[in-house]
Amino acid sequence: MMLVKRYRVIGILLALALLASACVAAPAAETGQDMAADEAMDSGDSGALTGTLTLNPGSYYPSESMEWSETNPNPHNMILTLIDEYQALHPGVEIELVQPPPGDVSSREYIVTNMTAGTIPHVVYTLTRDQVEEIGKNWWVNLDSYLEQPNHYVEAGEPGSERWLDLFYEVPFQANRILGSHYTLNYSIVTSMMFYNKDIFAEVGVEVPTTVAELLAVFQALEDAGYTPYGGIGSWFMYETLGQLGGSIMAELTPQVNPDGGPANFEEVACAIDKGVFRAETPEYREWMRLMKEVAKYRTQDWTDKNANAITKWLQGDIVVVEDGSWRVKQNKLNPNIEFEWGMFYAPKCTQESSPVCTGAPAPPIGGAPGGFAITKTAVEDGLVDLAADFLMFLSAPQNAERLINDLGNVLPLQKGATPADPDLIGILENLQDHEGEAAMWTYYDKTNLESRLEIWDLKNAYILDQLTLDDAVAQIDENMTLYATDFISDNEVDCAALGFE
Repeated sequence: MMLVKRYRVIGILLALALLASACVAAPAAETGQDMAADEAMDSGDSGALTGTLTLNPGSYYPSESMEWSETNPNPHNMILTLIDEYQALHPGVEIELVQPPPGDVSSREYIVTNMTAGTIPHVVYTLTRDQVEEIGKNWWVNLDSYLEQPNHYVEAGEPGSERWLDLFYEVPFQANRILGSHYTLNYSIVTSMMFYNKDIFAEVGVEVPTTVAELLAVFQALEDAGYTPYGGIGSWFMYETLGQLGGSIMAELTPQVNPDGGPANFEEVACAIDKGVFRAETPEYREWMRLMKEVAKYRTQDWTDKNANAITKWLQGDIVVVEDGSWRVKQNKLNPNIEFEWGMFYAPKCTQESSPVCTGAPAPPIGGAPGGFAITKTAVEDGLVDLAADFLMFLSAPQNAERLINDLGNVLPLQKGATPADPDLIGILENLQDHEGEAAMWTYYDKTNLESRLEIWDLKNAYILDQLTLDDAVAQIDENMTLYATDFISDNEVDCAALGFE
């Protein structure tokens, strides 16, 4: 285990045998964390901050070296500088870094296991979509009362100086509320896109596609020329762009699924399913499934392996188009071994050339602010909620967020006044800062709970692999969706009529 400067790096022991006890949920009305945050606010205690705060910073955890290599494609260590600066401001505070688990730094298994075992750090990086299943378990602190406070690390007169909430781009930040509240300090914005080999495109004589029909024609031309057209990071990544495909196909249903506009929340999606608006049996959903299968024909043969990674093959020139995220831009630019010119394009729209149900609506941009820092039940138990919130105020101040985010270089700042260092990322940020991204895309797979979306994922794969007919697949997906919606509405006492559903 790596020792980072003078900070103690805590190894987290996985207590899998305790997972079963996580099923015991507290009432969702007002959790212990909600009340703890309210009590801290009411106390008005602004004395000197003291204590030892444990932090799992996710991807911001410092790399082992600041030298680029194929095994260290994104060197970064700014979190250490910021911790030093914060501790200098608060001599009574010590920040202990906790090393994330290997692989997925926001692993749900890591969160569930350590929450259950009582070993979760005071602050962790997590995905907001996973928290929706955990709000009733007293795991997370409600941040609403803190977000109404001034952020005293922001320069006077700037957004956030009078109310912390005003620091963030409103649309993507507000899109991540859960049942109306913030449980994650969504910290950055990401998006996904297609990266392509310009040299091979020129050789084969194809152009960047803007429609699904053009995309399929380009893939066919590349395949005819002897190339593998398309790949991604395991089978799950296929649904990033294909979720956007669904958003384009079903765009005309959006006013019915999302009556108030803006982000499509869990309640609205559940009500739309319950009322028969968003269902797998509809003509739009069936066409979405059919076109998914058309696109999948051109993927790498190992796409069903969730651990497969086509990026290496793309870097070697063996795959022409690869689906990845905004983080790929910096890694490509740092990589001295790329021997071809590369470019980017967004998911194409679906027109009537591909299906009579398509209207040509643009595919909504994927991404947005899907995750960030959250304060855990451990901070409540140790009386460190105020310290944790203050440290997050410090990290989110534009002058600090800009340094931390640009040092990592694979995400975009969500804070007003923080600018991407890479000019190629500025346009991407402008495309997302006033758009809900995937939060408005109700076809995206994260608009249901984990169990439901994994089952639907497997059913879609079974159809694409000819293990199920289209009729059988949509029937089973429809059953899954309706069962989920019924349970969600009942468990959370959702009033569909009050949300605009008749």
